[in-house]
Amino acid sequence: MAGFIANRFMVLEAQLQASQTQHGAAAAASQQREQQLQAQIEELQQQNASQRLTAYAAAEEIADLQ
Repeated sequence: MAGFIANRFMVLEAQLQASQTQHGAAAAASQQREQQLQAQIEELQQQNASQRLTAYAAAEEIADLQ
């Protein structure tokens, strides 16, 4: 019986370690995805700002021509 308990304990420890490793990997993947999304958001914000500047410059040019 003691052997069974010791064996079961080792199995449970291994399962816990595997679960913690899996959780750590999932958390790392989630953090990486969040960083990727943040980078995409920043890129879109920069593109938006650039397009606004281009539109503003075009509007000024049109106003100058009139």
